[in-house]
Amino acid sequence: MIDWLLSLEIEAAPDQIRVPANPGLGVDARLRIRLRFDEALLGYLWLIDEPRLEDAEQLRLAAAYADQMAAELARARRLEDMARKLHGDALQRLLFGEDPETAADQLNGDGMLTGTGRCVALVARAEPRRSRGPGLRPRGRVHLSFAAEEVRRSISPNNAIVLPHQQDVVLAFACDDDGEPERRADALLAAARRQFAKEARGISTEVEVTVGVGGVREELAALRDSYREALLAVEVARRVPDLNGGSPLAWGDLGPYRTLTSMLDGRDPLELIPPSLADLLEERDGIGLVETLETYLESGCDAKAASSRLFVHRSSLYKRLQRIERLTGCDLHRGDDRLELHMGLRLWRLGGAGGGDDAHRPHLSALS
Repeated sequence: MIDWLLSLEIEAAPDQIRVPANPGLGVDARLRIRLRFDEALLGYLWLIDEPRLEDAEQLRLAAAYADQMAAELARARRLEDMARKLHGDALQRLLFGEDPETAADQLNGDGMLTGTGRCVALVARAEPRRSRGPGLRPRGRVHLSFAAEEVRRSISPNNAIVLPHQQDVVLAFACDDDGEPERRADALLAAARRQFAKEARGISTEVEVTVGVGGVREELAALRDSYREALLAVEVARRVPDLNGGSPLAWGDLGPYRTLTSMLDGRDPLELIPPSLADLLEERDGIGLVETLETYLESGCDAKAASSRLFVHRSSLYKRLQRIERLTGCDLHRGDDRLELHMGLRLWRLGGAGGGDDAHRPHLSALS
């Protein structure tokens, strides 16, 4: 249907155009009249043109009705824009202001985000894959906003608000069931990827979109906690991509990273790496040794499984582990030593895993 209409070039046609019937598509002949207000195109009025409208007075009345509809559409859109601006400002104060209770009362009074009694926040971010610099951010946020608006329109009226903030876009909404946040997050990620594929002129393959999902809250005033969790999920996903494999990452799925990010308390994770692991990283082949250690710990200290994952003979793995113990001063047979090294590895990952261009990447310490 859309391809057929595009083939008729109706967008470039005059304000009134007759569209022929298409029996194959089950479409009757129609009269298309543009709805314009202050030179802005707001939509189209479609009238069945069978029997063909020939009477000049009928055509004049149709044009007059189209003008009235355009004026009403413009008025409704302006009112909607004003309401969305007010609700966006209220959400801004709720998430970042000093008096979230008052902002929540305003939204409650307007019947916003209250349809189910439960609310949640999603955070979406788009950045270049190879560079974390600021070049994409203004344009990227526009595409993310379009994607978030697409998802917002699929949610019941008054139950969702979109808020661009810094390099991110926040989607806050009332949710009906426990699985809805993840479904909406999947829809937001898919919509964002479509936006970049459609609008970004060939750079979509170079853009990485990340979506974080906060926890559900029973009180609107607590939505800022859900937002903070979603933001931390985005930051962790960008530093530890193996956690989500390109899918949205929920706060509840962060595993040990949830505890570590909560414990940072304003500190850079790299500053908290234990001396034992720091000494290992100082070695010329430190990265390789760290990968061996991490694989061994992730395999539950199962030498057979670890050697298989590393593609080395078990005797070679044992030699590496002995060297790791000598360099770190840790005994891998002791639970506390393994815990110290494993936590250090998690902190190292949170700090960027020692690679990539992190000059423009915000520290997790600023989010804790």
